[in-house]
Amino acid sequence: MKNIDRLLAFFEAENQRDWDTYQTFLAEQVVWELQSDSLEVICGKADYLARIQMAYRNNPVQFQCSHYHLSPDQHQIVTILKNNLGDLSCDIFYFEDGLIVREREYVLKKAD
Repeated sequence: MKNIDRLLAFFEAENQRDWDTYQTFLAEQVVWELQSDSLEVICGKADYLARIQMAYRNNPVQFQCSHYHLSPDQHQIVTILKNNLGDLSCDIFYFEDGLIVREREYVLKKAD
């Protein structure tokens, strides 16, 4: 499976809140850098899963990938994500051996 296909399946698992499938796309030592009002760095698969589950607790929001760009080697994918509330983010995913090893997420716009 190509990295872009893996990433789109990862997004689908997130929207479905299928955390068992979701975690299969993450490397054990994954790092998630979340830049909103401040920088939050989440290290390791367990902490990544705990943080994403906390974000979605009692939150039915869904999102879609409105645009993506692959690096020439396809190990880096830049995405623009938009949720149904109007929030926008730019997320950059780094892959090694078919797993996400790093995500850099930049919140671009919070819905009013």
